[in-house]
Amino acid sequence: MPPEFRHPVNGQAQTSDAATYRFNLPNGGSLHSILLRCSMTNGATAGRAVDIFDVVDDIRVRATNGDIVYQLRPVELEKWHETMFGKGLEVVQTEAADAVQSGLFPLMFGRQLVDREMFLPLAGANPAQLEVEYSPSIAADGGFA
Repeated sequence: MPPEFRHPVNGQAQTSDAATYRFNLPNGGSLHSILLRCSMTNGATAGRAVDIFDVVDDIRVRATNGDIVYQLRPVELEKWHETMFGKGLEVVQTEAADAVQSGLFPLMFGRQLVDREMFLPLAGANPAQLEVEYSPSIAADGGFA
C-alpha cells in the first residue's frame, strides 16, 4: 500500500512577539515526516540582521501520550540536514523591505521522508501535536512586520 500524503495548510498570521503555535496531528495511522514551512514578512523599511532562524526558536512533536518525541532548534536541524543530505535547508533570506523570508524544515521520523520500518504511530487517546515556538523582533525598521 503506498504511503498517504496529507497537506494541512494553516496560513493564519501569528502576530504576537513570542508564543508557541500548536497544531493537532491526525488521530490515527502513522506519520513518516512533516515538511514545516515558516515565513515572516520584513518590516516596512527593511529586515536588517534578522532571518527565519532568529524567529523560530524550537520545533517539537509530542506523541499521543504527551512525551516529546522530536525536538530541535532550527540551527540544529540545519546541521543535521547538512550531515544527512550534504546541503543546507531550503531558506529564503533577504533584507529587502516588506519581503518575505522563509524556511522549510523537514522533520523526519525515519531514515528518509517515507520509511516503512520507522515512523511515529498516531493512534491514541490524545492527538499528537506539532509545536513551534517563535519569537520575532516585530518592528518597522530592522525587524519583522
